[in-house]
Amino acid sequence: MRLRAGDTVTVLKMTETGWWSGTIGDRKGWFPSDFVDLLPAGNALSPPKGASPQQRPPPEPARPTAAEVEAAKEAERQAAAEKAALEAAERAMRELTERSRAAAAEKERREEAARLERERLEKEQQEAARIEQERLEKERQEAARVEQERLEKERQEAARIERERLEKEQQEAARIERERLEKEEQEAARLERERHEKEQQEAARIEQERIENERQEAVRVEQERIEKERQEAARVEQERITKEREAAEIAATSKAEEEGIPELLRPVSEPSSVPPAASAASDAIRVELVRAVYPYTAQEPNELSFKSGDIITIVQRFEGTEWVAGRLGDQTGVLPVNFTEPYDPSAPPPALPKVVATFDYNAQEENEISFKKVGELPLGQISVC
Repeated sequence: MRLRAGDTVTVLKMTETGWWSGTIGDRKGWFPSDFVDLLPAGNALSPPKGASPQQRPPPEPARPTAAEVEAAKEAERQAAAEKAALEAAERAMRELTERSRAAAAEKERREEAARLERERLEKEQQEAARIEQERLEKERQEAARVEQERLEKERQEAARIERERLEKEQQEAARIERERLEKEEQEAARLERERHEKEQQEAARIEQERIENERQEAVRVEQERIEKERQEAARVEQERITKEREAAEIAATSKAEEEGIPELLRPVSEPSSVPPAASAASDAIRVELVRAVYPYTAQEPNELSFKSGDIITIVQRFEGTEWVAGRLGDQTGVLPVNFTEPYDPSAPPPALPKVVATFDYNAQEENEISFKKVGELPLGQISVC
């Protein structure tokens, strides 16, 4: 049954369980005893206005008799006893109510303590959860920061390594390119030197062949000229000897005829196989050849120009001077003899000088050659071979 503060309940039944039965107006039901207080006897609230006549107190009876007085006294004693019992019951009820209230207060206190404990525990759990969440969030943020820093460091390290790798590759490529260019330049220089050397050697060979051909041609022409001169001199000498012999025979024949000597007894002169004059002329003809050591350019119309290495035929020497007359090809003129040296066609050509390198040398010009030192040589062995 639902109660409100101030309601008056008529108790119908009391139980030891703490639940009583009662009525409020037309409502009837059970209610907890610790939610009500017992009212003392005679303090019952008067019935509300508009109650039925059956609920009003009966009218006052007439004056009682002695028996009635005695009965009333007995009733009063009983009423006093009942009152005492009721008061005892009320005290017991109050004690029970107090105990119920104390139990209820204890229960409320315990419930409040439990609620406070639950709230405290809930707050502690919430605070612990918040702290744990904050710790986890901080740890997550710290882990994310550390991970981000690690990733950033790894990215920077990878970028640094990549830059170093690219720099090394660029440096290596540049070094390889420089080496390739140096090798190509060295190879080109070597090929150029070899080509230049070959050209020089070829030019020297061609020049030497030209000089040798000119020398041989000059020797051949000179020998042909000398041979022609010798043959012409021999022919002239032979004709002279023949004429002299014919003249001598004519003279001898005339003398024999004058003396009267028979023809069979006349002496007969036999001709010589080699005319003495022709042999002497042949021995007298000698060819003198010289080779030009230095080039010379004619300063006068009667002088002879020549180059170094030309073979010149001496045709006349002038006593007391350093000038001679010579012939080079079809040109004839005077020349300084100190620009030449004696030349023997039968002698082998002089060997070219050879040297030994004592220091390294790198060519500075296109017409130069580079060479390496071949080794330490004792003093005195560095010479022209």
